[in-house]
Amino acid sequence: MNKSIVLAAVLAVSLLAGCRNGDGTAKQDVLSALGRQAEMNNYRFSGDAELKLGNLPQQNGLNAVTTSLMTMFLGGKLEWNGVTGDSPLRLEATVKSTPAGSSTALELPILFQDNKLYVNIPLLNKKDEYYVLGADQLGSAGAGALQSLPRIAADASRLLADAIDAKSFKEAKEQVTLKDGTQAKRVTLDITAKNKDAVSTAVSAKWPAFVDSLKSGGLLTNAQADQLKAEANVQLAAGDQLAATIDADGFIRELLVKVAFSTAQAGGTPQSREINLHAYYDQINRNPAFEKEVPKTTKPFDDVLKALKPQAK
Repeated sequence: MNKSIVLAAVLAVSLLAGCRNGDGTAKQDVLSALGRQAEMNNYRFSGDAELKLGNLPQQNGLNAVTTSLMTMFLGGKLEWNGVTGDSPLRLEATVKSTPAGSSTALELPILFQDNKLYVNIPLLNKKDEYYVLGADQLGSAGAGALQSLPRIAADASRLLADAIDAKSFKEAKEQVTLKDGTQAKRVTLDITAKNKDAVSTAVSAKWPAFVDSLKSGGLLTNAQADQLKAEANVQLAAGDQLAATIDADGFIRELLVKVAFSTAQAGGTPQSREINLHAYYDQINRNPAFEKEVPKTTKPFDDVLKALKPQAK
C-alpha cells in the first residue's frame, strides 16, 4: 500500500492554481498562499477524489493482500476526513476507498498519538482491532514526515506555480461563501486550446525538480522518482481546470482539480492519468477537537509485515 504514489500524482497537478486576471498580482497571491500552508499547525481536512493513475512503479512479488491494498490508492474513488494538530503531533483520519470497477468500499481508520501510529486494515483486522507501530519502528523521520507534509507540498507546488505565465491565472469577480460562513476569493487556472501547450511546457521544465522535492520529503521511493523523472514530457488537456479558494488569512481552504494529463519519456508512449479531486481545510490554527480514542485492542505491526511479505514461489 503506497499512498505516496497518490500524493505525488495529486500534488503534481493540483496546486498550480493562481489568482487575479493576468496583472502579476494573481501569481504572487497564490505563491503567498502556498507558503502559508506550511503555517497550518492544526486543522480539519476532508475531501474526495476519483483517480486513474495508470502505470506507476510497484514492488514485485507481493501477495494478494498487498496488491489489493495498493489497488485502493492507485485507482477508483477515495474519500477522507480527519483532524491534525502539532505540539504534540497528533493526527486522526478515516480513509474510504472504492476501487475501480467495484461497488464495495473499504475504510482505513488511522490514529497517530503519543508517538505511536495505530491503523485498522480491513482485510487483516477485526472491526475494533488496530495494528500499532511504536517510536522505535517509526524512527525520528516517521513523525517528522507527518509534520513536514504541508511544507513539502507547498515547496514542491511553488516550483510549478512559479513557472506558469501570470496571464493564465484568473480570479472570480465575486467572493464565495465557505462552509463556516466566511468569505473567500476563488482563483482558477483553466487549461484551454490556447494555453495548454505553454502550460504543459512550463510544467515539463520543472517536473524533475518537482519529483526530487517529493522524494527528498519521503513521499517517493528512489524507483518511483526515477521513473517519474524520466517521464518529463507532461501534457495537459484543454478542458482541464484547477481552482483554489483562499480565505482572508491567506490560507487555501478549498481545492478543485479536474485534469486528464499524460507523462512520457522522450520518444516513449504517453502514460494517461486522470484526477478529479476536491479537498477542504477548516478550523485552521483554531485547535479543532479530536474524537478518536486510543484503541484498546492492538497487535504488533510485525504481524502485518508477516502477512504482507512476498509469497514464496
